Amino acid sequence: MAARRSLLHIRRPLCSMDTSTSTSTSRKGKGKVEVKQVRRGHSYHDSLTSLIQNASFVALDAEMTGVASTPWRESFEWDSADVRFLKLRHSASRFALLQFGLCPFIPQRDASSGVLSFVAHPHTFHLSPSSSSEGDDDDDDDEFLCQTSSLHFLAAHRHDFNTSLRHGLSYLSRAREKAASAAPVPSTESAIGFRHLIDLLSSHNKLIVGHNCILDIAHMFDKFIAPIPSTMEQFMKEVHQIFPNIVDTKHIINANQTVQLLMRNKSKSLSSAFSSLCPTISSGGSHRSVRASDVNVKVQAHDNEGSSLFNSGAKHEAGYDAFMTGCVFSQLCVHVGIKFDQVLSNPSISDPLQSNVKLKPYLNHLYPTWNSGTVLDFTTGTEKPEGTYKQKYPKVELKNIVLIWGFSSVLKYKNLKGCIAKVFGPDSVISVFFIDTTAALIQFKKEEFVKDFLALKENLERRKYDPISILHPLSVIFEGGNTKAGDYNTYKDVIAYNQSKVLFTDQADASGVAC
Repeated sequence: MAARRSLLHIRRPLCSMDTSTSTSTSRKGKGKVEVKQVRRGHSYHDSLTSLIQNASFVALDAEMTGVASTPWRESFEWDSADVRFLKLRHSASRFALLQFGLCPFIPQRDASSGVLSFVAHPHTFHLSPSSSSEGDDDDDDDEFLCQTSSLHFLAAHRHDFNTSLRHGLSYLSRAREKAASAAPVPSTESAIGFRHLIDLLSSHNKLIVGHNCILDIAHMFDKFIAPIPSTMEQFMKEVHQIFPNIVDTKHIINANQTVQLLMRNKSKSLSSAFSSLCPTISSGGSHRSVRASDVNVKVQAHDNEGSSLFNSGAKHEAGYDAFMTGCVFSQLCVHVGIKFDQVLSNPSISDPLQSNVKLKPYLNHLYPTWNSGTVLDFTTGTEKPEGTYKQKYPKVELKNIVLIWGFSSVLKYKNLKGCIAKVFGPDSVISVFFIDTTAALIQFKKEEFVKDFLALKENLERRKYDPISILHPLSVIFEGGNTKAGDYNTYKDVIAYNQSKVLFTDQADASGVAC
């Protein structure tokens, strides 16, 4: 069982407007990637608009205040597609964005050598949750959760929380802008400013590149567009209407056999992919490649505003992670057979990459929150099997699952399985998964065992003082009268309940599910 994580519930007003330009302490060094730091009061809209318009693709990454509000809201192998989406939706709606990284990659041909390179422009936008209006009225405060393990992780990677909360850009969704349009205030207009860059990505149909980016996309939708719809199908369709060209580098890595051989069964994390596929850049050497097959990537280390707004990037800073993602993608394109010299030199094609036949099989296919042997197809709004994925766990038959909660903490796996085996047979239980110390999912060998188990529970409770009931093997599970049970749909209903109690039993009881 995963270690329990603590949660902080933050409720804060919007910081007052600060138009001063703060300077960053530069940590420049040989081979370092300089990332532009954008805070409240910095001018960025016009310059970045030009960069996005001229980019072949834009890589992105997000850093947030948490991922799972409780351990049982983390995705695992017993989750159906619907349950995984409910957990994703809850995460994106309850946690806040602290950084958003954008890195346009612009093709550039060397005048003397004729070599085609990409010029990367990594930006880290420091963000702060917005309020619907200025002032000290607590009713207008935004609320968001913080997962302490996530905060510790960010702190270990030198995240400056003061910059986010005091000097971060506000963000406002289209839906909230529409609601506030009747009485616009300065804070609303400021918050819309950053969101317009997201609108620009959409209006220009830019190719958006992320790594394992389903949570990033969910946050983009929730923070900049509207509340996430209630079903995965509707969510994917609405995302596709707004961002019709998305590539997930983790999907390409898992789906392409040539890349699999190159990775040699290494971790599919972003940093691992960056080290394996872009060794020259990741090692801190020159950004010009040394292998004939490598894509040359240069970094724009300053602009008209000077170098004071640039810091040496580091892993888990959004702008630098976006840069790594774009570098990985450019190299992946080579491995899937895309020849940039030919593709980007054809003036008759307005969107040469997203229309490329070799990239088409990977376009709008996103890696899910758990490797279930499926891929999320945002073009069709469906989750479908992906034969190239190496599934780590055997398939779970959801219709054969019983959920129990509220049982004694002394009840362990061996006791639980042993009690059931005495009634349904030694091979009746395939496996047991403890959600936490108060709840478990039991997978039976046959679907009819689910109905029989639930019927037996009801009968034993109705005749709880009967000597036969007291001596029944299942009475150990139901001892004390607090144990409740349901089928897999009951589990889904508990997850759908919007609150997040620490213990699953408390969540189930609060949700009021029938049992």
